[in-house]
Amino acid sequence: MKNTLYKNPVLQTRIKKIQNLDVFDKAKVYMHYYITQLELKHNFEVVDTSKKDWQKGWSKPCKTFKQISFFYLWKDINIKTIDEFYSEQNIEIRDLGEDWKSKGFAQRFWVECFGAYDWFWKFESEFNLN
Repeated sequence: MKNTLYKNPVLQTRIKKIQNLDVFDKAKVYMHYYITQLELKHNFEVVDTSKKDWQKGWSKPCKTFKQISFFYLWKDINIKTIDEFYSEQNIEIRDLGEDWKSKGFAQRFWVECFGAYDWFWKFESEFNLN
C-alpha cells in the first residue's frame, strides 16, 4: 500500500479496521456481499408476451416459456472471490498530476475504494461484528 499519499487519518483508520477483522468477521462481510450479488445475478423480470407491444423497451428475452419471457437483468455480473474482495488492489489512488488546478479539479489526488473497503462502509450497520 502506498502510505505516502494516505494523509487522511479517517481513511487510514477505516482501512486498518477492515484489515484487522478476524477470519469470521471477514467471512460475514464477504457472505453479505456474495449473497447480495447472487440475488442480483439471478433476479429476473417476467413479461407476458400475449400483450400487444410487449417488446417495447425490452431486449431479446433470456428465456421464453409459452407466452412468458424472462429477462435476467444482472446475468453478466462478475462476483469477486474472497481474495479479490479483500485485495489491497481495491484501494486506488487517483492522481491528476501537477496541473490539477489548471484542469479545474478540487484536489490533486483522491483515494477510490472498491471491494471490502467500499462494501463494509456502505453496509456496516447490517453486520453484527464484535
